Amino acid sequence: MADNRNFFLVDMPIDKEWPLLKGLEASSGQKWTIAYREGRLRIPFYRRLWNFIFFPLRIRLFKKASKIIAWQQFYGVMFLFYDRLFGHKKMEVSIMTFIYKERLGLIGKLYKAFIGYSLKSSNLKNIIVFSQSEKEFYLKCFPFLKGKIHSFPLCIAPIETGLVYDKHLLEEEYIFTAGASNRDYDFLVSVLDQTEYKLKIAWGGDIAHGANIEILHNVYGEEMYKYLYNCKMVVIPLQDLNISSGQLMLLQAMQLGKPIIVTNNCTIYDYIEDGKTGLILANEKKLWIEAIKKIYNDSDFYDMLSKNEIYSFKHDFSLKSLGEKVGSIV
Repeated sequence: MADNRNFFLVDMPIDKEWPLLKGLEASSGQKWTIAYREGRLRIPFYRRLWNFIFFPLRIRLFKKASKIIAWQQFYGVMFLFYDRLFGHKKMEVSIMTFIYKERLGLIGKLYKAFIGYSLKSSNLKNIIVFSQSEKEFYLKCFPFLKGKIHSFPLCIAPIETGLVYDKHLLEEEYIFTAGASNRDYDFLVSVLDQTEYKLKIAWGGDIAHGANIEILHNVYGEEMYKYLYNCKMVVIPLQDLNISSGQLMLLQAMQLGKPIIVTNNCTIYDYIEDGKTGLILANEKKLWIEAIKKIYNDSDFYDMLSKNEIYSFKHDFSLKSLGEKVGSIV
């Protein structure tokens, strides 16, 4: 291999058999080196911030890179920021899982200026988002990105661990949800608090709730899959309707055939066919309660959603296919 190398920057441990990496290498015809630093919510904020700032800097200073793909968007943004700050090195940078949320006030203006400054680096080649509407939204925010933003549906590998039936959990027939990005758990609790339905939320935060709701702290990986596998259905309440979020939870539920209710977010139609592979609803209490009752009480409707979701996941959302699409543009 030449001195220059291709680096894939990630915030989670993966191995060389990762289907996305296999698809990427097959499609691009190039080898990619995985570079990993933890950047997810399971670690304290100060450690994530440290990694966001210094991990890309270390790669820039001490590695010869011809191409960079950043699975964790801030690794890519910071890499481009240093590129503009310290002077260009000849390379191509692609950012995946890009999310930008507009913020109010001075902080919002400074944040947008920082993101814009970084993305204007001449080394930025691609930004990959997971819905067409999201692409259109970001082009309104940053018109200079025209021609560099690509929309591919998010894909994930099949869950292979943690899928163990738990008799006690099954008997609870609970509703399950997980995740932190752009979630509206205030709304969800207002819908289900003090009702007959049990709700379990795998989340690092907290909120006042009744006895029928349980917050599961520090539940990740196989432990999270156990709760997902044994639930009755999955709900994904979203807050901002213009940003991409919730797809990972959605696809995990879909592959297990768990009926899904998700907020009517403009990015979600790339994943769900309303009424066939899930239910897409506005955040209105009455609509959510009626939909939950139908899923619980109509077994034919439940089975139809479940079978359609499993079929859709197998045919439309393979992780290897995402790698092949990314490999075709890097």
